[in-house]
Amino acid sequence: MFKTKMNPNLLGLLPVFIWGISIPVSKMLMMKLGFLAVMGGVQVICGTLGMLNQTYLVKRKIPKDIFWNPYFYVRGAFFIGHIFLIFLANALITKNNVSLIILLNYFWPTAIILSSIALAGVRVTRPVFFVAGIILVLASLSFEILKPENIAMASLGEGWDGLACVLAFIAAILWGLYSAISRKIGDETGGSSAVPVYQIVLGTTLFLSFIPGMATWENLDAPTAIMFIGYGILMFIAYICWDVGMRKGNIVFLSLCADFVPWISLTTAWILLDADLTVKTILSGVMLVFGAIITRYGTLVKKQIPQDLPPE
Repeated sequence: MFKTKMNPNLLGLLPVFIWGISIPVSKMLMMKLGFLAVMGGVQVICGTLGMLNQTYLVKRKIPKDIFWNPYFYVRGAFFIGHIFLIFLANALITKNNVSLIILLNYFWPTAIILSSIALAGVRVTRPVFFVAGIILVLASLSFEILKPENIAMASLGEGWDGLACVLAFIAAILWGLYSAISRKIGDETGGSSAVPVYQIVLGTTLFLSFIPGMATWENLDAPTAIMFIGYGILMFIAYICWDVGMRKGNIVFLSLCADFVPWISLTTAWILLDADLTVKTILSGVMLVFGAIITRYGTLVKKQIPQDLPPE
C-alpha cells in the first residue's frame, strides 16, 4: 500500500509484534482513559491515516459503486463487530485475567479456516489432521478456562470476566467470517480501501455517543497521550505492513510467524499488567497454536498454504 524498498518479509514481521502487544497496551490505556476513548480514538487515527495513505501515496479513490453492494455492509458488520467486541472484552476483563481473552481471541486462525470452508470454497484435504487440530484448539481453551473437576467456569475473578471471555470468543469468530468473506468477494467490495471507512464510522460513532463513565479524558496526561497516539499509529502500520507482506512476501513464512502473536501477547501482559502467567496458561497457549497449525495443515494442497488475516 505504500512504496518501499524494504524486504516485504521484514515488513510482514512488524505486525506480529504490534498485534502481540495490542491487547495489553490497550488494556493499560483503557484503565486510565476508558473504553470509548481508547477504541474510538484508535479507530479514528487508523481510519484517517488510511484515508490519507490511499489519497496521497496509493492515489486510489474508494470506488463509489461499493456502497450499493450489500456485501460491503456485511463485511463492515463483521469487521466492526470484531473490533468492538474484542475491545469491550478487554475493558471488562480484570487485569489478572487478560491472558484468558488473549487465548480466546487467538481462536481466529481456526475460525478463518472454518469460515473459509463454509463461505470461500476452501476444502478439507486431510480430514484426520483437520479434526485433530480442531479438537486440540478447543481442548486448549477448555484446559485454561474450565475446571476439570466439574466442567464449570473457572474462577475468573469478580465482575464481568465471564462475559468478557464469551465476547472475545465471538470476536474471534467474527474475524474468521470477515476474513472468509473478504477472500471471496473482497475486491468487489473495495478490498483494503474499505477498511478505513469501517474504522472512521466506528470511531466517530463512539466519540459521538458520549456514554457516561466510558471515557475519562481528564486522566489524559502527556505520557498517556504519547502512548495513545503512538498505539493508533502502530496499529495503522500493522495493517499496511501485513498487506505488503501478504502480497509480496513469503506467505508460508509470515503465516508461521503469526503463530507467535499469542505468546508475545501473553508475555507483554505479564510484564506490563502483572497478569497471571501460570504453567497451565503457557501450556494452553502452546496447545492452541499447534492446534491452529495442524488445522491449517488439514486444508492445504501440496506446496500451498492459505493466507491468514490477523486482527489488532
